[in-house]
Amino acid sequence: MLGSERQGGLQEIIAEVAAAGYAGIEISNHVLGDYIDRPLEVKAMLDEHGMRLAAVAFSTPSGFTDAESFEADLESVKRLLGFLSHFPEAVLGLAGANSPSQELPYKKIDQALLFYHAVGRLARTIGVHVNVHPHSHHGSLLETAESYSYLMERLDAEIALGPDSGHIVRGGQDLVQCVRKYAERIGHIHFWSIRCSNLKIRDT
Repeated sequence: MLGSERQGGLQEIIAEVAAAGYAGIEISNHVLGDYIDRPLEVKAMLDEHGMRLAAVAFSTPSGFTDAESFEADLESVKRLLGFLSHFPEAVLGLAGANSPSQELPYKKIDQALLFYHAVGRLARTIGVHVNVHPHSHHGSLLETAESYSYLMERLDAEIALGPDSGHIVRGGQDLVQCVRKYAERIGHIHFWSIRCSNLKIRDT
């Protein structure tokens, strides 16, 4: 549903997910689009299909690693928190630190941590649970076991980890070992069916 061949909008996506037998859905801020300011319309769409909003994933082009984008990114997430205030069961997933340049990766992760913590403080005031969702897309700074450790040693205890089985494996980690290590910090998780024959594993 993320590719250029995807047809239809949010209403069609909700209908298709419901038809597949799911009771809940996670959407991204990009899919949400202008509906971010129309939460009651989204709630009506979900109710029509007996669906719940499980989570909203939030990312920006800055990857949360550009200090100059901090305030603009924070304003964007404030709008999203306003939307989420209408869905008390939904959690907010913040994308893993990302940058087109891999230079000084830990300095950039530190910048992302500033953003994660700022969002965490805002979210707590309205009772929204927050997690960080590392990924293995191009430019990711959170793929290896070492980068996960660096993140989790510094991430506020009230912010959960939102791991993804596919991204963990693609990042070159042992899936079971990673999940066991951070089990007490996991608040939300993505499971994929992985075709290992087509999977490009990162060098560790």
